Amino acid sequence: MSDLRVHLVPSFHYDVEYLLAEGPYLEICFQNLLEAHRLLSTYPQYTFRVEQTYLLERFLQEYPSLSDDLRRFARQGRLEVASGMYTMADLNMPSGESIVRQLVVGKRLCGRLLGVEPFVLDAGDCTGHPAQMPQIARICGYRYYTFQRAVDNVGRKCEIIWRGIDGTEVPTYWLAVIGYAGWYDVGRDDVRVLEELLGRLNEHCLSPEGILSHGGDFKYPYERGIEVLSRWNEERETKIIYSTYGRALEAIDFSGAPVEECEWNPDRQGCYSSRIRVKQGNRECEGLLFCAEAVSALARWLLRVPPDEDGLLRAWKLTFINQFHDIIWGTVCDEAYRHALERIGRVRMICEGIIEDRLRLPAGDGEERRVVAFNPLPWPRRCWLEVPVGMPSPEDEVVGPSGSPCPAVLSGDKLSWRAELPPCGYSSFILRRVGKPETRGDGSFKVKFVETDSGYAPEVTTPLYHVEFSPGGTIASLRDLRSGKEFVDPERPAFNVLCLQSDRGDLWQYYEGPLHDGGPQGFAQDLIYDPYPSGPSFTSNGKRIYLDVIDNRDGPQAEFGVEEESEWRLVLRISGSLVRRFPSFREFWNEGIRVDWSQRVVFYRDDPTVEFRLETHHVAGRWYRLRAAFFTDIR
Repeated sequence: MSDLRVHLVPSFHYDVEYLLAEGPYLEICFQNLLEAHRLLSTYPQYTFRVEQTYLLERFLQEYPSLSDDLRRFARQGRLEVASGMYTMADLNMPSGESIVRQLVVGKRLCGRLLGVEPFVLDAGDCTGHPAQMPQIARICGYRYYTFQRAVDNVGRKCEIIWRGIDGTEVPTYWLAVIGYAGWYDVGRDDVRVLEELLGRLNEHCLSPEGILSHGGDFKYPYERGIEVLSRWNEERETKIIYSTYGRALEAIDFSGAPVEECEWNPDRQGCYSSRIRVKQGNRECEGLLFCAEAVSALARWLLRVPPDEDGLLRAWKLTFINQFHDIIWGTVCDEAYRHALERIGRVRMICEGIIEDRLRLPAGDGEERRVVAFNPLPWPRRCWLEVPVGMPSPEDEVVGPSGSPCPAVLSGDKLSWRAELPPCGYSSFILRRVGKPETRGDGSFKVKFVETDSGYAPEVTTPLYHVEFSPGGTIASLRDLRSGKEFVDPERPAFNVLCLQSDRGDLWQYYEGPLHDGGPQGFAQDLIYDPYPSGPSFTSNGKRIYLDVIDNRDGPQAEFGVEEESEWRLVLRISGSLVRRFPSFREFWNEGIRVDWSQRVVFYRDDPTVEFRLETHHVAGRWYRLRAAFFTDIR
């Protein structure tokens, strides 16, 4: 251990929202940063790392008088920002574009606030690290990568050359000793704690330089440690210096580090479905932002309308906050969850306002009712559009850009038509009233109900498919009439299965129970093999069920109805319930479960697409999770 020089990096881990909402956490962090500023001003050897750019931005909004001091500390190399992301986002659920934006916006903001840009991408508390991160890091100007969780082997060395899927390599450092926390005030003898930590660190180091973090969750900067380090360095050969991640990584020798072509995933799989509305909202926000930016670019090019750059950046920042790891995982308190949904609503308002404003211009102000449809994708799209129509005299004809009528369906107060949209462009459609009756089928679709031993279900024939449903609402057969190909797996004959599984885990973990995050394995990969369950799972003595399973393959009987039939498409509405009752008096503690569901299935005359939209409604019960499955024989 005497040959090791240890870079001690003071910091604290900051959660935007987690067990508390944002406001109380910010006040804690402001006090921490004020103390860090005092220590940086008092001790010339002291250093400090701010983890996320968002916190730095909020701090300087409240304490602008400290801006010059922080810029000076940054120029001296004593203050750094790492990861440099706007917030420390989860790296698995946001899109690649979002991760790039997090890095680019965070990096530029650091440059504006401190006069220096980060070059260390620290993903210390992220539960997984996709194989494309080396490429993304390099593209965004980062030279190093550090991480803590989801390591494959807790006995490995810290130094790694991580090779991404495109061959890009980035020197990577695994924070082996208590991750981003390292040494902090634990009410014990400091010297003894340091001896223990450095002994562990020495086992993981290839280079004579090592990194030990100095902080923890919201930990107040530790002034007493400055004197402890001074005495340590006077009395011992192993030296400990105050440093930053960047300074340490520049000193570490990576020449002997192994090259790893992999990804480190996953840890805490349960968080990928907890509070699912946050995940769905994130994807919606990403799509809206992509569309709003594309519409803005088109309006600027064609109409000389400048983009709302401030509005778009505000929407991106709100999305970045929701991508903070604990928030998008759903492992937050109820108040923080409500805040996340509010941010989604704000992004929706900003982006829809931008999109509507830009598309209103090509729509014009004529007397005719005109609809403009925009395709943000770089390839042409063929799709069905749907709008509410005017009442009491609804429009019932759609004229396309070429002046020819489009195939249209009037059903109730909605008008749908098939549209051809150009890549990254728009098409304009005129809605007219010509007095046609409500659209009916022309015989292109045939629906008949068949009685079976277990109930009744429809058989559907379209110009493209023959489809057989089961009484429980699943598709038992989907056969292509042109090729004869059967898409449903004959060994498990069911599409669109809804499955209910008991789940005694928590917001982080799957079925096995609440998270216990202790010991050296706490940062390791936690891959749980989770195939579709074939039936209940029992304890080792075979007497107790610990994982219960029901689905709608064998009932109960679903309700079927034809919602719409025209010459162009057929829409079926299917509904039912999943019910688990516990009648035994010995299970009085386990309440019954009921989940109502409704599904809309759409078939088209000349388009092979089959659309499914499933909605569920919780009625009673707890300790369960839902999954949908499509058993196909496509290999």
